Amino acid sequence: METGSAGDRLRSRIQAELDENNVELDAKETELFERAQATADRIAELEAVIDREGVTTTGRRGTITHPCLTEVRHLSALMKSLLAGIDLEGQQSADAKTRRARSVALGHGRGGNVRSVG
Repeated sequence: METGSAGDRLRSRIQAELDENNVELDAKETELFERAQATADRIAELEAVIDREGVTTTGRRGTITHPCLTEVRHLSALMKSLLAGIDLEGQQSADAKTRRARSVALGHGRGGNVRSVG
């Protein structure tokens, strides 16, 4: 079992793939990589809140969906977009990256290992 934060585990998995493919990230991809790592940590924090408090909460209007669920969904979409901008194989052209990012953003591509809640 991997240890460390969700972001650290994400970094470890992606770095292993980069190393396997002998790929080095450019400045833009490095920034995307770092943001994806921070996003993974934030998602894990929010999921811990949901695990502790449940998927619903009581507000002025009665029982409602926990607000963290919405944030997890938004951050999961962000993570997919961030990861789509990283060329793990070192062979994609700018056009291919754009197509891949569009596909992932529309939910047709593969994303990170983010647990879907709700």
